[in-house]
Amino acid sequence: MAVVEDVQGRTISGCLYYDAFQTENLKTIMGSPQAAIRFLELLKSSEEGDRQYFDAGVLQDCEMDQVACVKPGVLTCSIRVTPAVQNRFGILHGGCIASLVDIIGTAALMSMDGRPGKSVGINVSYLQAGQADSLYEVHARVVSKGQSLATIIVDIIDPVSKGVVSHGTHVKYMSKNDVDLGHVLFGSKL
Repeated sequence: MAVVEDVQGRTISGCLYYDAFQTENLKTIMGSPQAAIRFLELLKSSEEGDRQYFDAGVLQDCEMDQVACVKPGVLTCSIRVTPAVQNRFGILHGGCIASLVDIIGTAALMSMDGRPGKSVGINVSYLQAGQADSLYEVHARVVSKGQSLATIIVDIIDPVSKGVVSHGTHVKYMSKNDVDLGHVLFGSKL
């Protein structure tokens, strides 16, 4: 598990577990690596077989692991091409890739701002086939963030060949009235 620092320079764990945070610290935490990792943890944490939320199924089926937020706006994780995310030809389904661009890109954005934003557009270039049972790295980074729009780049990379399997761009609208996720992520309102 990676060790990283939050936006105030405090050392935090880069894994999918965090101790409970006090309410007065939530405003600081919301735009931090903790927020991004907690967001992914909650999406993935529903019980096996529970398909109430699409995101949970994608993250569980890909066996998402090794999540690290190396700095605000940059997030990495690994995924495996299990049978549940393969198309009829036995390769990583394009819809799963687009979902990963959405989910992992949103988590990277939340590590900077705390707000998930609303998708304006997602563009994915499929460059190589993601082979069955292979392990891939997902790299997400916020490349620009203004007052109302943010752009996130998400690449799925073959760690052996270093080849890019897919390249995604996710543009999000950042409303001033965006949802407060503090109570969802950390069990308390900001």
